[in-house]
Amino acid sequence: MTTWYSLITFGYSDSEDRLWVRLTAQDSNATFWLSRKLVSRFLPDVYGGLLGDQPREEVASEHERAVAALRSQGGDNAPPAPKVEGLVNLGLISTIRFSHDNGTYAMIFEGNGQKAGFRCDRKAVHRVLEALWSRQRAVGWGLSAPWSEAIVNGQ
Repeated sequence: MTTWYSLITFGYSDSEDRLWVRLTAQDSNATFWLSRKLVSRFLPDVYGGLLGDQPREEVASEHERAVAALRSQGGDNAPPAPKVEGLVNLGLISTIRFSHDNGTYAMIFEGNGQKAGFRCDRKAVHRVLEALWSRQRAVGWGLSAPWSEAIVNGQ
């Protein structure tokens, strides 16, 4: 069974060299870790899910519009690390599933035999990708942004 959450935040632990993710709902929270390898697959996979059969330039422009406000405020600020008490801990995530249906997008994170989900609209998917990409960039992982590749390559 998947527990659904309405807010997602990202941070970084230098002692673990992993990104942490906190999902928050009105009455519960979940936290888990993302490795560099998983993030390197997640970014292009989810962006590819947004692309579908649309031209890359159009989706890249859509991304730029969706994250303009986030960028104008200097990106997302790194939140404090999540407290361990009272959180569902999924540990290191092994699988992320991304899907969409009738304008609703879902990300399901699986780890420690549990599932935590996050539903949002298309614009929020762009913002999640941007926030995650910005966090990994700030810690020096050096992953490329799939939306930038579309603009640079003119694909």
